[in-house]
Amino acid sequence: MEVMIKLAGVAVTAVVFSGVLRKNTPELALLLTVAAGVWMLALVADGLGAAVELM
Repeated sequence: MEVMIKLAGVAVTAVVFSGVLRKNTPELALLLTVAAGVWMLALVADGLGAAVELM
């Protein structure tokens, strides 16, 4: 449950900041979005590893 809360917090923060940055610097907004996606993937990596082991 703690991971889901962190994931939601990162996603909401990234969306808000990307929306603000997109007006002036769209490249930085894209970089922020990619970095947030990698961070979210890293947060759920343990769960994904357990799912792969079950297969």
